[in-house]
Amino acid sequence: MKIAPTRSVRNWAVGFGVAALVAWPELANAGFIFERDSYYQIDFSGSGLGTAVTSYFANAFLPSGGDSFGTTLTFKPGSYDGFIGTHYGATSSFPSSIPAGQTSVYGIVTNPGTFTNPTTAFPNGYGLLQFGYVTNNGPDLTSSWTESLVIGGREVLHFRGGGSGLVDAGGKFTDTIYIQGNWADNAAVQNGHQLNGFDPSFTVGKNFVYYPTIGYTILTLSNPNMQVASPNIDFYLFGDTVSAVPEPSTWAMMVLGFAGIGFMAYRRKNKADLAAA
Repeated sequence: MKIAPTRSVRNWAVGFGVAALVAWPELANAGFIFERDSYYQIDFSGSGLGTAVTSYFANAFLPSGGDSFGTTLTFKPGSYDGFIGTHYGATSSFPSSIPAGQTSVYGIVTNPGTFTNPTTAFPNGYGLLQFGYVTNNGPDLTSSWTESLVIGGREVLHFRGGGSGLVDAGGKFTDTIYIQGNWADNAAVQNGHQLNGFDPSFTVGKNFVYYPTIGYTILTLSNPNMQVASPNIDFYLFGDTVSAVPEPSTWAMMVLGFAGIGFMAYRRKNKADLAAA
């Protein structure tokens, strides 16, 4: 596999998030969110696709007006290193860290609308709510963003993400996925990809484009009006050929077969010894 150095997904999300005025996909209440964005960074801690670790990060862009609202944030059951934070004058009752394995937390978010900024990167009065966590690969797509498969005799990493209960007309929703290494080729070759599908209301921007200067392949999808709860992004990454491993029943038959062959050889040897005597 082609492995590149890891860069924290928080660096990507904060840098792009403020510039693009982004927001967030895991909020149950969408009435106080102007725009949202999700970031996924898939890194490999070892030489196989099964070592995938996905860092998830999201921003909620809060409009000015001094509003408060309560909402429930959801987490994958296999999540860890979860965190929640507010910036640019916004505050919340959420804890700053989330215990591993916790699946939801309720809190109240307040944006007093008092933030001022001399630049245009982040408008006056707006607030920012941030959220993120990490999942290791598998054992399934309920617990993690990825799972391991074997398709056509090849190691495959299956990703499915971008889901949310957040629906709010008028704001843009963008998903950005960073994958460590070069996965720009199609599924016909090693280190290739196969985009299985996504919600038709979303448009692909960067379609598995590899950037050698950062060592990541990037996929982006966007919806201009946030009226769909989930883009349902689904893709495969294809790796090495997998050696066939016999099923347990096959192993049992093989053991019995070897035992039988050994026994027959032993009997033939005994008969030969008796005949010689």
